[in-house]
Amino acid sequence: MKHRYLILMLLLPFIAVEAAEIELVDKATGEVVGTIDSEADSEVTIKGTTYVARIRASATERVARSIRIPNFHVENTPLFFVLEFLTQRNREVAPTQLLNVAILDPKLRNKEVTLKLPDSSYHTILTSIAELLDCELAFEDERIAFRKKGDATPE
Repeated sequence: MKHRYLILMLLLPFIAVEAAEIELVDKATGEVVGTIDSEADSEVTIKGTTYVARIRASATERVARSIRIPNFHVENTPLFFVLEFLTQRNREVAPTQLLNVAILDPKLRNKEVTLKLPDSSYHTILTSIAELLDCELAFEDERIAFRKKGDATPE
């Protein structure tokens, strides 16, 4: 039985979800044996054994997942200005966890963004923007970078 839970724990970093929590359910009984926060590391105890579910992420991605931005809404706004706004919000809501976000492809700088999200993580907002603009978002050690698809070379 322990192996079934361990396999699920190992697969968690690959599950793409926006829910705040993931329930661990015993397949045999249907019983919820624990919950895991999808935005942060979580401890869960199953039948007396405590496990830690860690998000496999860089330091910048961990911080981006932890910062919440309430009611994010922009319309037809160039990416450059959206990132300035997000930097300002970052300073307001998490002044000790400032993120450096860079635009590596000059063609992305003035692409317009229209996006409305309720209370969301900085990570969710940035990944949503990258999807809208059809570009890549890289959570590197020292920065978060927007770049054209296929350009994996750090600058």
